[in-house]
Amino acid sequence: MEQPVKAWISQSSQEMRKIEPRQKLAISLQISKIFGLLPHNDNAELSRFWLVEAITIRIIELIIGISGVYFSLTVKYSPTDLYLMYCTFTGTLLTTISHLVSLIINHDKWQKLVKNNIQNYYPKYSNTYFYICIIRILIQILLNVMTFYLQDTDLLELADSLVLNYTSMIVSIITNHFCANIELLTKQLHLITNELINVKRFKEYKPLKLKQLAMRQHQLIDLGQIINKMFAIQNLIICTISLICLLDTTSELIDTFAIVEPLSTRLARISDNIFYLSNALFVAYFCEVFAGKNVEFTAGRCFVLGFPLVASMIGTATTYLVILKQM
Repeated sequence: MEQPVKAWISQSSQEMRKIEPRQKLAISLQISKIFGLLPHNDNAELSRFWLVEAITIRIIELIIGISGVYFSLTVKYSPTDLYLMYCTFTGTLLTTISHLVSLIINHDKWQKLVKNNIQNYYPKYSNTYFYICIIRILIQILLNVMTFYLQDTDLLELADSLVLNYTSMIVSIITNHFCANIELLTKQLHLITNELINVKRFKEYKPLKLKQLAMRQHQLIDLGQIINKMFAIQNLIICTISLICLLDTTSELIDTFAIVEPLSTRLARISDNIFYLSNALFVAYFCEVFAGKNVEFTAGRCFVLGFPLVASMIGTATTYLVILKQM
């Protein structure tokens, strides 16, 4: 009687060993702390140091934003570019503030999420995408500075580019928080599904084990609902920013082929388009695969996060550009 049970346990243990430890997430968490988006220590407890640092960064963002508005009003600049810069920076500030407030208000829930995930799994896909985004942003910043140094752009255009790069960094960090937690819960749900298949082979242990697995499955789905509520406002703002930036960068990308523009400018627009589309696709993917359709992830209850939203964004961008080019 004990032999099959040992075989079943060893099989589950082998699956657990195949998954890398969560400690590797520390790099992305440290980056989040540097940008003031994670006011917690390594034990997921609110830290006075990191909280003060986060508030200080938000104040600096606000000062830079107000200074940018004043400076841009005194300089001749394209109204479209000004609108994009105001929109993205305001959206970024609102996103960071709402994310910080959400983590503070839902401190116990965040601690519960970390406690559930910290010894279990490593979000390989979320972190890989996050690091790729960081490399892209760093390369783009380098290209922007080099272009300015070669006097192909003025100071305000450089500032505009850096604001967009900063927005991309903030979006990448918060998206990583959202997707990494969903990925961790999804992996655990998949393991439970595999265990349910194994339980069917050992009928004498089925009732108790099925009850335990069902309870664990409900706990993970509840944690998914917690993630959905904690990131509702952030996802709403990020979706709005992504759509606006996608419209603007696509329009500017088309314009670069009609006029003489530096190669770095054209590459930057292509890079931005890829980023906003891939970001939306990445979020949609994890929302779609989590627990089937048991949890409906929304952006502030205004949009359902999934592939239909991505299709709507692409359709909206296409319609806008067709109308714009016909005017």
